[in-house]
Amino acid sequence: MYVTVEDVLNRNQSSWQIVPAILTAFTELKARIEAIREYAVAHKSSTKGVTALKRSTRTAMVDATIEVAGAVRAFASANDDHVLLAKVDVQRSDFNRARDTEVAGLCQDIYVTASAIVEMLDKQGVSADDLKAFQEKIEAYNPSVGKPRGALSSNRAAGTLMDTEFEAADKLLEDQLDALMVKFKSTQPSFFQEYVAARRTVANPTGRNGKNGSNGHDTPPPTPQ
Repeated sequence: MYVTVEDVLNRNQSSWQIVPAILTAFTELKARIEAIREYAVAHKSSTKGVTALKRSTRTAMVDATIEVAGAVRAFASANDDHVLLAKVDVQRSDFNRARDTEVAGLCQDIYVTASAIVEMLDKQGVSADDLKAFQEKIEAYNPSVGKPRGALSSNRAAGTLMDTEFEAADKLLEDQLDALMVKFKSTQPSFFQEYVAARRTVANPTGRNGKNGSNGHDTPPPTPQ
């Protein structure tokens, strides 16, 4: 509805430009329409990208953890070190079951354990550089934890702001432009009827029905009768 009204007013400026209040209302309407478009884009933006990032960084971190834990377990077993063996007695399922906010801590524990004996892990194929890369994977995962929820909150906020713009646009049409257009019912009947038709349009890309299925109030837009 809004875009249709905007188009009618754009094409008939010579008919209404003698009324400054219409220009003011029309300028505001265009700003509301643009805001609705921007909020609509933000509202529809997907959280899939940030969710995929979190999943991929988590997988990389857990893979590195399992690899390092396996090397330490082999070392502990070869040296009959039961205390060390207990520290790295982990399975992939332990990490899969962990919450997003917990899993990095479990991985960090393995890193700390391995770092303490890194000089002795060369036969197990783990070097200081390997542990550095492992730590980098943990650090890459941590910032991704809150991103999907943050993106979802942003989408919801955009939806709320878009609703506010819809309500403001409805009020602008109903309380100002509809009232001002009555002036042209007898003096510019073709323009007036075109405006009325635009106000009754409900099927268009950026418009919507009002609160009661018409224009949001108990009374319809101005009629040519």
